Amino acid sequence: MRKKYAYVEEKPKSKYFDLMKLLGINSPEEEFLALTSLEVSYKVINDLPNEIGDLVNLRVLYLNDNKISSIPPDIGKLSNLIHLDLSFNCLKSIPKEIGNLKNLRKLILNGNKITELPEEIGSITELKLLSLHNNQLTDIPITLIKLTCLVEFYLVLFLSCI
Repeated sequence: MRKKYAYVEEKPKSKYFDLMKLLGINSPEEEFLALTSLEVSYKVINDLPNEIGDLVNLRVLYLNDNKISSIPPDIGKLSNLIHLDLSFNCLKSIPKEIGNLKNLRKLILNGNKITELPEEIGSITELKLLSLHNNQLTDIPITLIKLTCLVEFYLVLFLSCI
Protein backbone atom coordinates (compact mmCIF):
# COMPACT_ATOMS: atom_id res chain seq x y z
CA MET A 1 0.00 0.00 0.00
CA ARG A 2 1.31 3.38 -1.01
CA LYS A 3 1.34 6.30 1.43
CA LYS A 4 -0.03 9.61 0.32
CA TYR A 5 1.70 12.78 1.32
CA ALA A 6 0.27 16.21 1.18
CA TYR A 7 2.57 19.15 0.66
CA VAL A 8 1.68 22.00 2.96
CA GLU A 9 3.23 25.28 1.98
CA GLU A 10 4.53 27.08 5.03
CA LYS A 11 3.53 30.69 5.31
CA PRO A 12 6.66 32.88 5.27
CA LYS A 13 7.54 34.54 8.55
CA SER A 14 6.82 38.20 8.87
CA LYS A 15 9.73 40.62 8.80
CA TYR A 16 8.64 41.48 12.34
CA PHE A 17 8.29 37.91 13.65
CA ASP A 18 11.51 37.99 15.69
CA LEU A 19 10.82 41.45 17.10
CA MET A 20 7.27 40.53 18.05
CA LYS A 21 8.49 37.33 19.70
CA LEU A 22 11.21 39.24 21.56
CA LEU A 23 8.68 41.77 22.83
CA GLY A 24 6.14 39.08 23.70
CA ILE A 25 3.52 40.40 21.30
CA ASN A 26 1.08 38.04 19.65
CA SER A 27 -1.09 40.10 17.33
CA PRO A 28 -1.48 40.60 13.60
CA GLU A 29 1.33 42.54 11.94
CA GLU A 30 -0.99 45.42 11.03
CA GLU A 31 -1.96 45.91 14.69
CA PHE A 32 1.67 45.65 15.77
CA LEU A 33 2.75 48.38 13.35
CA ALA A 34 -0.12 50.61 14.48
CA LEU A 35 0.90 50.56 18.15
CA THR A 36 1.09 53.98 19.80
CA SER A 37 2.31 52.78 23.19
CA LEU A 38 4.60 49.90 24.08
CA GLU A 39 5.80 48.80 27.49
CA VAL A 40 8.39 46.05 27.51
CA SER A 41 9.95 46.16 30.94
CA TYR A 42 11.62 43.40 32.97
CA LYS A 43 11.89 41.06 29.95
CA VAL A 44 15.67 40.49 30.02
CA ILE A 45 16.03 41.82 26.47
CA ASN A 46 19.67 42.07 25.38
CA ASP A 47 19.47 43.59 21.91
CA LEU A 48 16.90 45.60 20.02
CA PRO A 49 16.61 44.82 16.32
CA ASN A 50 16.58 47.63 13.75
CA GLU A 51 12.90 46.89 13.04
CA ILE A 52 12.01 48.84 16.20
CA GLY A 53 12.35 51.89 13.96
CA ASP A 54 9.40 50.70 11.84
CA LEU A 55 6.96 51.32 14.71
CA VAL A 56 6.54 54.90 13.51
CA ASN A 57 3.20 55.41 15.28
CA LEU A 58 4.74 54.93 18.72
CA ARG A 59 4.29 57.86 21.07
CA VAL A 60 5.34 56.14 24.29
CA LEU A 61 8.07 53.51 24.60
CA TYR A 62 9.14 51.88 27.86
CA LEU A 63 12.15 49.58 27.56
CA ASN A 64 13.32 49.98 31.12
CA ASP A 65 14.78 47.28 33.37
CA ASN A 66 16.12 44.99 30.68
CA LYS A 67 19.68 44.11 29.66
CA ILE A 68 19.80 46.19 26.48
CA SER A 69 23.42 47.00 25.60
CA SER A 70 22.86 49.14 22.51
CA ILE A 71 20.13 51.06 20.77
CA PRO A 72 19.96 50.73 16.98
CA PRO A 73 20.25 53.93 14.94
CA ASP A 74 16.77 53.21 13.55
CA ILE A 75 15.37 54.51 16.86
CA GLY A 76 15.67 57.89 15.13
CA LYS A 77 12.79 56.96 12.80
CA LEU A 78 10.27 57.13 15.68
CA SER A 79 9.33 60.71 14.87
CA ASN A 80 6.06 60.61 16.84
CA LEU A 81 7.71 59.49 20.08
CA ILE A 82 7.09 61.81 23.04
CA HIS A 83 8.23 59.56 25.94
CA LEU A 84 11.23 57.22 25.90
CA ASP A 85 12.34 55.29 28.98
CA LEU A 86 15.57 53.30 28.61
CA SER A 87 16.45 53.29 32.29
CA PHE A 88 18.22 50.44 34.06
CA ASN A 89 19.74 48.70 31.08
CA CYS A 90 23.39 48.19 30.09
CA LEU A 91 23.74 51.08 27.67
CA LYS A 92 27.19 52.62 27.23
CA SER A 93 26.16 55.08 24.54
CA ILE A 94 23.16 56.57 22.77
CA PRO A 95 23.11 56.78 18.96
CA LYS A 96 23.36 60.23 17.41
CA GLU A 97 20.05 59.53 15.64
CA ILE A 98 18.35 60.28 18.97
CA GLY A 99 18.51 63.87 17.71
CA ASN A 100 15.89 63.01 15.07
CA LEU A 101 13.21 62.59 17.75
CA LYS A 102 11.98 66.17 17.42
CA ASN A 103 8.73 65.55 19.33
CA LEU A 104 10.35 63.81 22.30
CA ARG A 105 9.41 65.43 25.61
CA LYS A 106 10.72 62.90 28.16
CA LEU A 107 13.98 60.99 27.92
CA ILE A 108 14.86 58.78 30.87
CA LEU A 109 18.29 57.13 30.83
CA ASN A 110 18.89 56.43 34.55
CA GLY A 111 20.94 53.47 35.73
CA ASN A 112 23.01 52.73 32.64
CA LYS A 113 26.73 52.92 31.89
CA ILE A 114 26.57 55.87 29.53
CA THR A 115 29.89 57.75 29.38
CA GLU A 116 28.89 60.48 26.93
CA LEU A 117 25.87 61.87 25.15
CA PRO A 118 25.82 62.68 21.45
CA GLU A 119 25.92 66.36 20.47
CA GLU A 120 22.69 65.72 18.55
CA ILE A 121 20.76 65.55 21.81
CA GLY A 122 20.59 69.34 21.54
CA SER A 123 18.31 68.93 18.50
CA ILE A 124 15.45 67.54 20.61
CA THR A 125 14.06 71.03 21.14
CA GLU A 126 10.72 69.86 22.61
CA LEU A 127 12.47 67.97 25.43
CA LYS A 128 11.03 68.91 28.82
CA LEU A 129 12.58 66.19 31.02
CA LEU A 130 16.03 64.64 30.78
CA SER A 131 17.03 62.20 33.51
CA LEU A 132 20.57 60.83 33.63
CA HIS A 133 21.02 59.56 37.22
CA ASN A 134 23.52 56.78 37.87
CA ASN A 135 25.53 56.79 34.68
CA GLN A 136 29.24 57.18 34.04
CA LEU A 137 29.14 60.50 32.23
CA THR A 138 32.46 62.27 31.96
CA ASP A 139 31.21 65.18 29.90
CA ILE A 140 27.96 66.85 28.94
CA PRO A 141 27.56 68.30 25.44
CA ILE A 142 27.32 72.07 25.21
CA THR A 143 24.35 71.57 22.85
CA LEU A 144 22.15 71.01 25.93
CA ILE A 145 21.82 74.79 26.12
CA LYS A 146 19.66 74.57 22.98
CA LEU A 147 17.01 72.70 24.99
CA THR A 148 14.98 75.79 25.83
CA CYS A 149 11.88 73.78 26.78
CA LEU A 150 13.83 71.72 29.33
CA VAL A 151 12.27 72.20 32.78
CA GLU A 152 13.50 69.03 34.54
CA PHE A 153 17.11 67.92 34.33
CA TYR A 154 18.34 65.20 36.67
CA LEU A 155 22.00 64.36 36.89
CA VAL A 156 24.11 62.99 39.69
CA LEU A 157 27.81 62.61 39.03
CA PHE A 158 29.97 60.56 41.33
CA LEU A 159 33.46 62.01 41.35
CA SER A 160 36.43 60.16 42.79
CA CYS A 161 39.81 61.49 43.80
CA ILE A 162 42.97 59.57 42.99
